[in-house]
Amino acid sequence: MTVRKIAKRSIKKRSAITLRDKSKKSVVKKRDVSTPKSKVPSGGTVGIIRKCMTDKHILSFSYRSVKGEVSHRSVEPYKIELDKGGAAVLWGWCLEKDAIRKFKIAGLVDPQQETYVYAPRFAVEDLL
Repeated sequence: MTVRKIAKRSIKKRSAITLRDKSKKSVVKKRDVSTPKSKVPSGGTVGIIRKCMTDKHILSFSYRSVKGEVSHRSVEPYKIELDKGGAAVLWGWCLEKDAIRKFKIAGLVDPQQETYVYAPRFAVEDLL
């Protein structure tokens, strides 16, 4: 079976596959076509955050810090990205601290969309 036929079959199955090209003896990796181009995970917590960002609603949640401390936060969500370690993080204006804060999404517990609509304080491009 040729490399091209294997690649076509893997795309149809929508799964990642490692191919060996016998003529060149090299390994070619194909990207899983079912994963979005954005590496930030979607659904669940991220889905709630994105809905809040789109609708300009306050996001409230309990937050477990790296030190293990738990606090309740209300945030104007502005941006989701991956940090240097590959963890998804939320940048937003924390209403309790009255400042920009970065939250690891893995530390968010029970995120809720509030009914209050906020006016953006600045453009997302100005954030970083």
